Amino acid sequence: MRSIIVLGVSLAGLATHSSAATTIISFRSGYIGNAPGIVGQAEDNINVLAGLPSTPLAMTAANFAAAASGPAAVVVQPIVWNPTLPADPLARWINPVSNPYGQPMSALYAVDLGPLVNWNTATSANLTIHWMADDHLGDISAFNGVYLNNPANNLNIGGGNFATQTSAINVNVPVSWLQANNTLYLYQADIGSGLSGIIFSGELCVVPAPGAAALLGAGSLLAVRRRRR
Repeated sequence: MRSIIVLGVSLAGLATHSSAATTIISFRSGYIGNAPGIVGQAEDNINVLAGLPSTPLAMTAANFAAAASGPAAVVVQPIVWNPTLPADPLARWINPVSNPYGQPMSALYAVDLGPLVNWNTATSANLTIHWMADDHLGDISAFNGVYLNNPANNLNIGGGNFATQTSAINVNVPVSWLQANNTLYLYQADIGSGLSGIIFSGELCVVPAPGAAALLGAGSLLAVRRRRR
């Protein structure tokens, strides 16, 4: 699931002026066809590169490309995990393979955030993400779990477990990392060769320079758009 929310503020009587519009791109795992997915259902905008049990995945350009063009992730049954993400009860656990549980393997997920208007005029951007993972977001003792667009753009987020939600709030995203179309990469590391999976939800917030966007409305939700693969 990906939705784009554009928030603008208009000034009555000043229609010839323009103001910045903040774009918020929200995303969550396991939300398919505008509804929480069911076990075995394929994601419509999250693809994945499957690795091996108890084996780290290399954060390389080749693996990022393979994740973005890989098969869709699937919804799995949270047999031993906390079934609900407190920050977003609509999110669901996913894995590269449904059996119907999360087959043990490390995995790199590519979340298609889609097009971003006025990306090249942004003055600031930040990412908020909430997650649980089996076994870990990123490698143990490493904050290498979340990237934007390529392996060089590490947001230094990691950790967590499958029982308690972990959150990273308003993490700064350098505006130089933004592109016309953006992909968020999440690396779920398998350690114990038992089960594996991840559940997450969050948003990317981008603020363009004043005057970069046309007036879009009176301080309210102006557009919500969702694209399916």
